[in-house]
Amino acid sequence: MSAERPARNFRRLVGYVFHYWGKLSLGIGFSFLVALFHVVSLGSLVPFFETLFPTGDGAAVVSLSGPLKFLSGIQEYLAADRQRALFIIAGFLLVVFLVKGVCRFLVAYLI
Repeated sequence: MSAERPARNFRRLVGYVFHYWGKLSLGIGFSFLVALFHVVSLGSLVPFFETLFPTGDGAAVVSLSGPLKFLSGIQEYLAADRQRALFIIAGFLLVVFLVKGVCRFLVAYLI
């Protein structure tokens, strides 16, 4: 009889959650977006900062290859003018953190 009670409680809980399945799935989706924007926010900008502020020999420390090869064109564009590059990177970070904040709010609201 005691093994029957947790199963019955679980079915009852699933019955309550079923009514809010849409909101729950949206909340989970926005949680994934928050995680994605967290990765994009600062970690992906390291190659660009290495291009803007090279080491003593003038070469970038991080060389992009494989699936990130398309970013080398962006690196060269940003290396041409440091001030413009810093404004672009600051704007990019502002947009990423703004979108991440909206997604966090939606996760808290929906879940």
